[in-house]
Amino acid sequence: MRLNYSLRRTLTLIVTVLGLMSSLGMAVASATDTPEESEGQQVSSVIEGSTDTNDNDESDTSLLTPTPSPATTPGNALSTTPATPTDSSTSAPSPTIGDTDDAEPSSTEPAEKANKQTTHVVRFDLSDGTSPMQTTVQEGTLVSPPESNPQREGHRFNGWTYKDQVFDFRIPVREDMTLTAQWVQDTDWQLSPDHGPASGARLTINPPSSKEPRFSHLESSGDQLIGQTSNGGLYTWNGAATPTSIPAPSESRNAFHYLQAGTGDHWQAALGSDHHLYTWTIKQPSPTIPDVTRETLYTSISTDTSHGWLLAVDQQGRIHTLQADGTKTEKTGPRLSEQAVVTLPEQAHATLVTTAADQALAVDANGQAWTWDMTDADVHATRISQPADTPIIQVESVGTGFVLMDTTGQASYLAGDKTAPSPIRLPDDKRPNRVSSSGNQVLITDTKGLIWAWKPNSTPTQVDGGKQSYIQALTVGSKTVALNLQGELLAWSTKQQDRPVKVVVTKEPTLDAARFDDQPMTLTRSGDAWQADAPARPAGQATVTISGKQDNQPLSKSFTYTVEEPLVRAAAPSPTYTVTFDTDGGSPRPGTQYVPSPYGRVQRPTTNPVRSGYLFDGWFNGRVAYDFSKPVTSNLTLTAHWTFDDPSNIWQIDPDRGSQYGGQSVRITPPANRRGIKFNQTSSAATTIDDHKGYSLAIGSDGNAYAWGSNQYGQLGDGTTTKRSTPVVVKKPDGVAADFTYVQVSAGGYHSLALGSDGYVYAWGLNSHGQLGNNTCGGYTTSPARVRNPNSPTNRYDGLAAVQVAGGSVNSMALGTDGTVYTWGSQARGWNPVYTPQQPVPVPVRDPSNSRDNFHAVQISTKWSFNLAIGTDDYVYAWGYNTDGQLGNNSSDGRNTTTFYPTPTRVRDPTRPMDATRGFKAVQVSAGGWHALAIGTDARTWAWGQGQFGQLGNNSVNNACIPVLVCAPGSNGNLIAAQVITGTNHSFAIASTGTTWAWGLNSYGQLGDGKKTGNSPNCVPVRILSTIHISAGDEHSLGIDLNGDTKAWGDNSYGQLGDTSISTQSPYPVLVVINLQPVITGVRFDQSPGTNLTLNSDGRSVTVVTPAHQPGLVTVSVDYKLGDMPQQPDTSLSYLYLPVGVLPDAGGAGMMLMLLTGVVAMGGIAAQHHHRQSRQLNTSLE
Repeated sequence: MRLNYSLRRTLTLIVTVLGLMSSLGMAVASATDTPEESEGQQVSSVIEGSTDTNDNDESDTSLLTPTPSPATTPGNALSTTPATPTDSSTSAPSPTIGDTDDAEPSSTEPAEKANKQTTHVVRFDLSDGTSPMQTTVQEGTLVSPPESNPQREGHRFNGWTYKDQVFDFRIPVREDMTLTAQWVQDTDWQLSPDHGPASGARLTINPPSSKEPRFSHLESSGDQLIGQTSNGGLYTWNGAATPTSIPAPSESRNAFHYLQAGTGDHWQAALGSDHHLYTWTIKQPSPTIPDVTRETLYTSISTDTSHGWLLAVDQQGRIHTLQADGTKTEKTGPRLSEQAVVTLPEQAHATLVTTAADQALAVDANGQAWTWDMTDADVHATRISQPADTPIIQVESVGTGFVLMDTTGQASYLAGDKTAPSPIRLPDDKRPNRVSSSGNQVLITDTKGLIWAWKPNSTPTQVDGGKQSYIQALTVGSKTVALNLQGELLAWSTKQQDRPVKVVVTKEPTLDAARFDDQPMTLTRSGDAWQADAPARPAGQATVTISGKQDNQPLSKSFTYTVEEPLVRAAAPSPTYTVTFDTDGGSPRPGTQYVPSPYGRVQRPTTNPVRSGYLFDGWFNGRVAYDFSKPVTSNLTLTAHWTFDDPSNIWQIDPDRGSQYGGQSVRITPPANRRGIKFNQTSSAATTIDDHKGYSLAIGSDGNAYAWGSNQYGQLGDGTTTKRSTPVVVKKPDGVAADFTYVQVSAGGYHSLALGSDGYVYAWGLNSHGQLGNNTCGGYTTSPARVRNPNSPTNRYDGLAAVQVAGGSVNSMALGTDGTVYTWGSQARGWNPVYTPQQPVPVPVRDPSNSRDNFHAVQISTKWSFNLAIGTDDYVYAWGYNTDGQLGNNSSDGRNTTTFYPTPTRVRDPTRPMDATRGFKAVQVSAGGWHALAIGTDARTWAWGQGQFGQLGNNSVNNACIPVLVCAPGSNGNLIAAQVITGTNHSFAIASTGTTWAWGLNSYGQLGDGKKTGNSPNCVPVRILSTIHISAGDEHSLGIDLNGDTKAWGDNSYGQLGDTSISTQSPYPVLVVINLQPVITGVRFDQSPGTNLTLNSDGRSVTVVTPAHQPGLVTVSVDYKLGDMPQQPDTSLSYLYLPVGVLPDAGGAGMMLMLLTGVVAMGGIAAQHHHRQSRQLNTSLE
């Protein structure tokens, strides 16, 4: 190998030397050229018209266009001037806003002609009691609005109107006029009330008033529309999505607005209030001034982007013909070149201009129209035949011709090969008011506001429903788009002329999060406003902060809220718990939270603390990650958990350099996984009637949700349907705030539910019965999405706010922020496919005492055939199927029943089961497949429903239609517990000390006692590992032990235990680890993949062979996965490819190469010197 490498180096050295010697020979040969030959070549170049003898000239002559020479031709001939930049300082003064009544005539026109022209006064009335501003303009020219839009405190400027209609500044002035400013009262976000008691209050957050723009003019081309608002804004629209606002140019002043605009399929153009021309494409961040137009100021523009034309009238009334050369312009705008600067005959001052294919038409200040062919080398203008007393005020292109409209309201058509227009007549002698080009047709709005479509050689046809008036219309794709008298944008299809739909331009604002000081609040939508509950806290000043989006921009706003001193000491019905945070050296420290009992919850701080040299793992209570979904039962201090961030624990490559020929073995080592993230809660799937493919969900202390196991319907939420044998990260929903975290998860049959830190419910997976709550039934989704708000089910952005979720087989439940219980999906009976009707959106459960009211509760639970809840009166309520007595109402309907009970009823008091007026009180409940568990107010454990597999724990296999006591193991006493958990057919209870018992079906070892007993019942609780949390699915279970470690047991056919060493099942608890160790799957050097990727014996690093590459430093891209989830490639590594002959230890070969290179270089210099001397000698002889 070493010999081959040395041989390659030697051969390369020889080839290099030979190449240099060859170059030396060419230099010497060039030096012997005779002076006569050189002169002959130079003369030949002159004959061919070259003015530059530089052989290295690389100018792109294909972009050079002959410029018409200056000429003045008699009669109708068009006069053109060379396309040279115009100094704006020498331009004639544009109309100015001031107190004078007269404007100076243009310096480019004879004085006697200027004196004969009529002028008009245009006043701008600000509608604020001040004297109007005014300007004087020549008749037939355009007036520009003030360069800066007016300002008025507490109001937003909404454009200029004339005779109660939005004024279009494209129409030439033909009379004195007063334009009136329109104002809209401007409001801001408001918090109500801004003060309240220390016990908390309901807050309402009102958004500002709608800022829907008012349009004054539209232009379209194919599927693209550009609309100009009355206050100088621009929006583009493709007929489908929401219109997009065009930002002001980055180089413009603050007072900038737009005067005109044009659009096309590839690029757009606009005229700014600074009278500069701007162009842009969809991918540009903002419009820019083309270099060719930077020194010129303009008054009017017209675009035809399909042919690349852009015509602009400057302030001297000249027409600049610009054309795009077709260069790809996604980031820099169209590349324009100026073809000519055109002056109309008879020193006419151009006002309007338009194009049709390669034909141009201009209208001068007298209203006279002129046309010419822009591709004709011998350009001649043609005066259009028209009455002298009917000036043209509007021009539009249609196909290869033009539509004109004069001051009398007469529209006419000028064919491309004609010199006289022919009239266009609307039915019933209706008079046109405005014409608009739409490709091969024009849309004409008449004086009554009706819309007519017209094509050459055809009869106008009405295209609106005739129910309202419009001022302009055109087509965008297959839609007709029009402006009504209020400047609103409406659209309709051909078959829906009588049903115009308003195009909503400004997206309504949205709120994603709200905080009361540092404490998050849950937002709920109430009409146009949002509501949130201010938490209890001591008297003083507080800050309410909201965040979201407004006008497509991030929104962040703060309000001051005053917590009032109580006037008298109120008797609190229940205590308020204090929750503090210990950051253990990190900052910032979250503020203290005051949580009401008995069901208040800690809000996870939205900002994680930071500690130099450490990574934040989450908030812990002792050694256990804290579960933010659990009600607080005592004062609490949560402590930040940290992992040392070893600076040497980074991606590494060894060696980091090698030959350009490749073949080098390189070792790549990822950073070690040393995070201390742990799960704070888990949830095991309930499965469905059809099969029993299990999966698992969990919440990490980092606020992420994790999932593993079966994934055929995307129930893991990782964006795939791939089974996972170790935990993967659940995707965050689209559009949520950057600090979004998951608070609670619940696994249903093949669908998953979660509660986000924003207070909304999210769902993903199978949607066969509408269990995702997205207003549809069928299919599945692989990523979380908001469950719809029942008050606005068609709005996917408005979600259901809740404090708890519960997933069943094909049904879902949620406990709203106000205690309302919601259900959606279908309830499954459990034997044969018997389901309740599908509910694709959440529906409030009705109160049993008043069917017009909603049922309120403090805790909910579901898994399969029925639902459980603890009402606000502390009684246990049940509803659903009652096949095995699971409703606890002292009755049973049998397994063949189809009767479903939709209204909650109290579970009977076991001491008086015949008395329907008495009920059973509890502090916690859990619903299994067909049985239930509860902890009574005396802490004893109760069970009822199906007992076939011993799941009632009362040493019996019989069903129970009323609550029965669960036996304590090894005694005649009752089981005292702090938590109860039900699987489909098995049960768990956890004591306050962590001691845990299990009973019921143990066919796959799901009890975790080290045994598998098939279908044999386990009627008495057995003790298993000590835990602080357990979740039970169908055939597997999960638990978090006293050290905070997560364990799993039972069936593992689909990887639901999260341990790849277990093949099918485990009756013993096995450790579930958040596997965040990077697993390398591919390596690329620049764009070339490495080969022979091999995992090394350490189980972390890999060895890969480098490909060949040109010499130089390249980026190494490493593809890898975390817990089976593909990640963004790491690009922190680099590799240096070394050229042969220039090695780190070049030695004698490298030195020889340097010496030979120097010799050859000196020879070349000598040859050049000899060549110069020879030329000088020959010159002197001449």
